[in-house]
Amino acid sequence: ALRYFFERLPLLCLPEDTVIRLRPHPSESWQKYNNFLIENDSPRVILDSGDLADSLSSARWVAGLQTYSLTLALNTGRTVYCTLPPWAPSCELPHDGLVYLKEYSIRGEIL
Repeated sequence: ALRYFFERLPLLCLPEDTVIRLRPHPSESWQKYNNFLIENDSPRVILDSGDLADSLSSARWVAGLQTYSLTLALNTGRTVYCTLPPWAPSCELPHDGLVYLKEYSIRGEIL
């Protein structure tokens, strides 16, 4: 799903200087993403280890699979992207307002 997100990221038309703060799920090891970050050597990606509230308050857009963080971000009025790829099971979050990355076309429009 993370690779899918980075493949589709250009479709979101975010500003060039947007920093991607990768925040692993609390149950995951921070080491899990080291190889990914090395392979995708990008100065725009940093690991975020701060408090969830601080991380969300500093974010303009939030992306993720189907976690509590997405629901919190929706409640704060942020644009929230569900990054589940087309081959994954459907998102089970019942909240309105999620933008599904798999529904984005090449022109950045929602299908």
